[in-house]
Amino acid sequence: TVNGVTASSGVESAPVTLHSDTTSIFTTVTAANGIAKKTYKILVTLLPSDNALLSKLTLNPVTGLTLVHGASPNYANYTANVFTSINSIKVIPTTVDNGATVTVNGVMTNSGVESSDIALHTDTTAIAVTVTAANGTTKKTYRIVITHVPSNNALLSKIKLNPATNLFQIHGGPDYVDYT
Repeated sequence: TVNGVTASSGVESAPVTLHSDTTSIFTTVTAANGIAKKTYKILVTLLPSDNALLSKLTLNPVTGLTLVHGASPNYANYTANVFTSINSIKVIPTTVDNGATVTVNGVMTNSGVESSDIALHTDTTAIAVTVTAANGTTKKTYRIVITHVPSNNALLSKIKLNPATNLFQIHGGPDYVDYT
């Protein structure tokens, strides 16, 4: 028997549900005479996960992340560009393992939840996202370097003439607008 459930020699037993920490599995072997019995105890201990990976890493406002090749297994580098009109950003890291913890610039952040605002410098800002596996020792750091870039907006918000004259838009294209 395995944990009191009949099992046959050489045949897989019924599944045994494992507890989150330690599970004892008792296997009792009965001799052919039906009298002699020997019980074996197997102790199964589940170790905390060593998974320190992210399944998803996003920014708010939404900004594309580019992976920089050449990182190590414990380190990944990303770059992102934002227009100078953006003064702060939030990071949304999502861990693969629910037992892992994550920090953004050293501040604990819940998996899948926005970090607090991170002020952006006028040129570049480095953000460190560190995931610690449930085992407490395995870590992986994701570094995001955000660079402010000039706006590509060349549109007028308003146009006036002096002396005041009504303007009417007569033509428009992707890069121009004609008025009369």
